Amino acid sequence: MWVELYPGLLVTLTCLFLFAGIFAFLRFKIYSKTPIYYFNPSDYALYTTPNNVPESSKTATFEPVMKQYFDLSKVLVTLGAASIAFGGLDSLNVGVYEAKMFLAYSIGFNLAFCFYCLYSYETYTQNRAFYVRWRVSLVEALGLCALLFFFIGYAVWAFNLHPIKTVSPIR
Repeated sequence: MWVELYPGLLVTLTCLFLFAGIFAFLRFKIYSKTPIYYFNPSDYALYTTPNNVPESSKTATFEPVMKQYFDLSKVLVTLGAASIAFGGLDSLNVGVYEAKMFLAYSIGFNLAFCFYCLYSYETYTQNRAFYVRWRVSLVEALGLCALLFFFIGYAVWAFNLHPIKTVSPIR
């Protein structure tokens, strides 16, 4: 009953629980062994005892990869914002409203991902011990949630499309 009164509440709770679950999974399952992580492959090659590190990684940095992440984020933000602004002005369809909310959360998580990834990398270049488990998990959880909410938003939108009823002039 309360979901019918506040349709955005279900979307908000879904997004928060998915983010918390993804963050916890990354933090406690995936990144539970090594205390410090390296953005740059060259730092990994320099500060660890690599077994099979390619020669190219000894001079590689994270900046080209970060630029690709940010380019993808630009595309997702642009598509999501355009869909929110110009798509489906049907205010009676709660599903379209919920889809737009998922897209709005995707935009918010994209921006948070870009800001925190850039902040983490800039701080990491000054202090190699900065990028610890929870920060790795936070950056990846923000990015994964941004992408996940983008796809969920369009899936919800697609499931709530109704065919246009036309009247045939010939009976």
